Amino acid sequence: MASLTAFASPALLCGCLAATHGLPPSFEPAFDLDGNGILDTALRIEPCRTSAQSACLISRSLLSDPREIPLDGSPASCPPPLTPATIEDIGDHVNGPFHEVAVIHCPVESSRPRPTLSIVDVERGSIVARTAAPEGQTSAYANWPRDPIGRRYPFLAPTYGDSSLPETRPSWGYLCLFQPLLPSDSGCGNRFVRIEARPASEYFREYGGYVQDLDGDGWEDIHLLFHRLVYTVSTKTGLPLATTEFDVAAGAEPSAPKWFHSGRNYGAHVSSVAPDGSSHTALIGGVPVGSFNDMNCNVSRFLGLLESRPGRPETRRLQWSRYYGFASTIFETYGPERADHPESIVARQADYLNGCLHYPSDARSQSAGEPILVVNRFLQEAPVARCIREQYQLYLPPAWSEEKTRTWNRCFNQNLHGPGTWTIEVLRENDGTLLIETPSRYVWGLSEQLHPGREPLYFFEVIEPEARSFDLRLLPMPRLTVQALDKGQWIDRGTFPIAGRPKLRRLTDTGPRGHGSASYFYELMLDDVDGDGLQELQLEDGTWIGWSKTLAAWAVKEPRASSR
Repeated sequence: MASLTAFASPALLCGCLAATHGLPPSFEPAFDLDGNGILDTALRIEPCRTSAQSACLISRSLLSDPREIPLDGSPASCPPPLTPATIEDIGDHVNGPFHEVAVIHCPVESSRPRPTLSIVDVERGSIVARTAAPEGQTSAYANWPRDPIGRRYPFLAPTYGDSSLPETRPSWGYLCLFQPLLPSDSGCGNRFVRIEARPASEYFREYGGYVQDLDGDGWEDIHLLFHRLVYTVSTKTGLPLATTEFDVAAGAEPSAPKWFHSGRNYGAHVSSVAPDGSSHTALIGGVPVGSFNDMNCNVSRFLGLLESRPGRPETRRLQWSRYYGFASTIFETYGPERADHPESIVARQADYLNGCLHYPSDARSQSAGEPILVVNRFLQEAPVARCIREQYQLYLPPAWSEEKTRTWNRCFNQNLHGPGTWTIEVLRENDGTLLIETPSRYVWGLSEQLHPGREPLYFFEVIEPEARSFDLRLLPMPRLTVQALDKGQWIDRGTFPIAGRPKLRRLTDTGPRGHGSASYFYELMLDDVDGDGLQELQLEDGTWIGWSKTLAAWAVKEPRASSR
């Protein structure tokens, strides 16, 4: 059967061959397990037919008979950042005819989810290898670094809060990497390698990380984010490559208390390779576009770049950073004797919403062949409520109680209604130079697939100068304007024919794009709905807008019946 796929069209495979296997009409293959470029297999995690209390990997494939592969444990969903359960094609590691898949799900043990990573041979219907988070750990981080021929090596690692601090939950402190080329570790399981994830004597883990080949051996390496640190280990050898400490605020605020921001590494971290072969990681300390309910706005707001010389992990350093602000107040001391007058011991005033950054997609784009960062920055005129006493109470016994937290949030969130101005900032990624500052504008996204010129286009909301609102949803619905970028200038490319903000799709972290926080990437909802070879953009109300070659203008597009 596998050999037939090399000669059959996808339509034939999903029709005649699907029928011969008794596949349901709704069969929609999403995996190419024989690697011939044609999708051939549908996989999903469901309750087993033999026991609804157990989880099974259900396979419906053009390559084999239907299979139901027990995964052990219940079919429970995973907490962030693993939500939802995940299935990934990882290539062939066992010299079989088809690829294996990695399956992450979180069966419940004693009423608590336990993240579990299984390597499954779908063709044989068997589990090749399995590892799980230590008992008592209910959340985890996973990614899938590649080797030089494209095979992937999934791992399960600790996530937010794993720490050397004694008051936190018991530390996990290591990750389990599926690496059949190295000796297995009994603590992780057959074909899994145990790798220490304690980068310093004192450490505090952020949510996620990313993959990037830092040492130039052709293997994507594992990068875990911590307060103050990025810790990198080799996927090929399982050995540490680099631990890089950096302070994004030191240059901008030398008089502020050292590490007043705790070295928070929240926000997006996006790796790339520069033209000279250097390894870059763009740091975007903000939140996705449209996050108008988020008063903290990443807490610590910054942009920056990590850079290392080709194949030299030890040279990684903070090339540049711009610090925009910190949400709340920093105090000199914390004790009940100052509870009545905490204003007298303020070490650094809160920035509230001032300096809040919203990024479209992952903030990265290009202009004249150079990588750039594009963000929205909010300039708040003045805070609505300073909430200094409410915040100080959080640190006094009983610290961070539910009642105190509610009181603090009620006060602090009043600042969401504070007046100010949104401004688009464009910076050169390599050195942080501010190239463009455009007030009273908000960029929702970008794409080069909507216009015959195939140039990057940016979709703006134009804000009237007197409309000084953080929450753009309180303003009248705009007609989006379309702009290109040339030699440091915005070039008009027209205006949409009707009003409406764009519909956005939420993307989870994977590969070279990750987060230090429980966040995500938002991108424009795009599709070629009328079959003209150009994509269209969907508005929140479902309307599609695209370029009309006939009108030479932006127009409402009607989807073809077969395209939806």
